[in-house]
Amino acid sequence: MNLFMRNKILNIPNIITLIRFILGFVFLYFLINSKITIAISVFIIGVITDFLDGYIARKLKQETKFGQFFDLVTDGVFGGIALIALTYYNYIELLITILLIAGGAIVGLSVLIEKRVVFTRGSKYWGKAVGWFAFA
Repeated sequence: MNLFMRNKILNIPNIITLIRFILGFVFLYFLINSKITIAISVFIIGVITDFLDGYIARKLKQETKFGQFFDLVTDGVFGGIALIALTYYNYIELLITILLIAGGAIVGLSVLIEKRVVFTRGSKYWGKAVGWFAFA
């Protein structure tokens, strides 16, 4: 058995998170190329996968420290791409983008400094909803 399977890194929820990570760049591609409808569709799929990965991880008992950390990183990358794109197209102010990205970076760095994921339980659905509502 290889390292990824033995340490439960390669499981269904983490694969879904990886897809969301990639979708962030797909979203940016379509946004840059003025395919707004497709970009919005990709963004919505990203939001759905954000809910789905945690739900499946809990249901299948496949929660891992790596998965929690990777989900946090992916949320930051996906959200950061969205913020930068929206700022570029003057939908939101640069200062707001800087503050939101800096806040996310501080949380991410605190996790790295502690060398552990500080979230022992997955985020609650309301927390996810509020976070994604802020982007909408």
